[in-house]
Amino acid sequence: MLKAGERFAGKGEERARTAARLAAGGPLAAASPALRDKYLARESTKAMRAIIRTPGSPGPFLERRIGPALDWDLTAPTTEARRAGRPVARIVGLDNGRIVDGYATGFVIAPGLLMTNWHVFDSPEDTDSSGAQFDFELDEVGNSRATAVFEFDPARFFYSNEALDIAIVALADRPHIGAGALRDFGAVPLIPTLGKILVGQAVNIIQHPDGRMKHYALQKNTVYVEPTPDDLFLMYTTDTLEGSSGSPAFNKDWELVAVHHGGVPRVENNRIMTLRRTEWRKGMPETDIDWVANEGARVSKILAHLHDASLGNAAHQAILAQVLGAAHEVVNESEGPATVPVPSLAVTSPIDTPPSGELAMNNITVHGTAHFYMGGAPTAPATPSVAVTRSAIAVAPAALEKKLRFDPNYRERKGYNERFLTGFRVPAPDAPDDEIYVGPRNLKYLKYHHYTVAMHKDRRLALWTASNVDYDPEKRRGSRDEFGEDEWKADPRIPIEQQIEDLEFYEPAKKFDRGHLVRRDDSAWGETPEEEEFANADTFHWTNCSPQHEEFNRDMFQYHGLWGGLENHIAKQAQYVDNKLIVFAGPVLATNDPSHDFGSGIKVQMPMAFWKIVVVVEGEGDASRLRAYGFILDQSDMIEEHGLERRFRAGKFVAHQVPLSEITERSRVEFVEALHKADPLAGTTDEGRRVLINMDQLVLR
Repeated sequence: MLKAGERFAGKGEERARTAARLAAGGPLAAASPALRDKYLARESTKAMRAIIRTPGSPGPFLERRIGPALDWDLTAPTTEARRAGRPVARIVGLDNGRIVDGYATGFVIAPGLLMTNWHVFDSPEDTDSSGAQFDFELDEVGNSRATAVFEFDPARFFYSNEALDIAIVALADRPHIGAGALRDFGAVPLIPTLGKILVGQAVNIIQHPDGRMKHYALQKNTVYVEPTPDDLFLMYTTDTLEGSSGSPAFNKDWELVAVHHGGVPRVENNRIMTLRRTEWRKGMPETDIDWVANEGARVSKILAHLHDASLGNAAHQAILAQVLGAAHEVVNESEGPATVPVPSLAVTSPIDTPPSGELAMNNITVHGTAHFYMGGAPTAPATPSVAVTRSAIAVAPAALEKKLRFDPNYRERKGYNERFLTGFRVPAPDAPDDEIYVGPRNLKYLKYHHYTVAMHKDRRLALWTASNVDYDPEKRRGSRDEFGEDEWKADPRIPIEQQIEDLEFYEPAKKFDRGHLVRRDDSAWGETPEEEEFANADTFHWTNCSPQHEEFNRDMFQYHGLWGGLENHIAKQAQYVDNKLIVFAGPVLATNDPSHDFGSGIKVQMPMAFWKIVVVVEGEGDASRLRAYGFILDQSDMIEEHGLERRFRAGKFVAHQVPLSEITERSRVEFVEALHKADPLAGTTDEGRRVLINMDQLVLR
């Protein structure tokens, strides 16, 4: 602590100059010319990698993050944050096969290797009776994930360095507690290039503070002062807790910039100071210390050091060589070093208009904020000063919040694929002809990206939906924020009178959600980013919407909705069936469903129950077999008891796993005989079906 405080105190004048430049012109004005040029080159390359071309677009559209700054979060706020946090583990003590406590953080940097601090493991013996616990966190809806603990294997690899406060240790191949493979958690890439972050920009830290569940500390952690070429550590302001040794510190694009190793106390006259401006002494609570920053070892310095390290063990040296060989510039996930040309960029004095020259592209997508221009002959760079009052480069047109982008070509949508599950043909459901709506040009089934809908002719709701679901991470790149804010729309292929709109029901019915029948997260996948984006948007058609009470639909916030809970649980189970599922779903459209006018002047008859069937392939090769799991979730009892406009307790809903024959009996939707044979509850009576007290009882394997 004393050394860190002295480093911080030694930069007092530089911190003051930096603060003035930040206030005047932002991070670019405060950065040194050399680092600023490196940063701009990397940002422009990343921007070009993310080009999305739209015919007829008037100019660049710069995507921005949505919502206020985040301080602490127990759940990953975005898909990117969740992906970055997967390799992060809680370091725990073990005793006779059980977890005793958690005391530090680490993260995987290469297959089988975890990095943490030297002061956590300064020798191989320190790893005894310890392990790395992955997925000790809450999922997107606030439920605890199933964890896996891997013991350390220092005999296979161990290296530590006191000066940088780093340690790298191998992990066992198989979990000591739990299930899964270490490779499933991925790794944090090590990028040696400078220019990943500027002073004043955010540092995102994923950690297990005080051995607790995974926390995401975001946005209010900013780089305090630009490190000199000789500085081993990066200093940043902190909104984090103590005890997070070994956490990865990322920039805004979730690229590793430092390995966090501790807080920085205020030091005066070689003394650590308390919040009361008195000297702090050993034995006093660390909470009394006047903490002024956090500090982490810079990735570039770590890699430079490792390149010169001599381990004295040939096998260990070979493993280190593999790690260093994999450390290279990456401008977006799963891609190698950038090969696209970097456009001309210039940092200039304040300007009101960009230089002349045509833009080289139609659309650019940037995560975070980037101000730049391309093309033309840029003016010569000028060193910014504290007099700068605007961004030091050309200001692009202001970006609005992104809207969903729908595929305009409805004719080419392929809809549900009955041969989606390898080795099996699973036809879509069917229903009585006198109930199915037939639209213009004899259109009976509405095909979308990855799913198909059959509409009821009178209820203006879907009779059934059939969807293909692929949870392969390689086919899922975007987050909800990246796709854009929710925007429901009518399907232009059928009359609007055949679809229940917002103003008719959902807007005045405050307690009822626009419930997806085909789940957005289930459909948001694709072989290409565009297919993924269009598939996500397609779920926001009114034809895929059904009225669901908020506590029935949602499995988030203070709600514990069974429909949302079932959907989220099924998604988590997908890993056991090769990430591929077929899902049939729909409302139970009963003749005695209640009708209600919430103030629009139009009565809407609302379904009281919903059904869902999950079809998967279990086993492999000749041992593979089809399985079909059916569910009916019913909310009628509580709505009858509490009415349509009052909040009610979702815990009183009944959720049944039922035979497919019962779903057909209640919904009149029919399924092929092969699915009935694949139903584990086929032929059972009411006594034989399963009441799901909680979702842990549902296992798709």
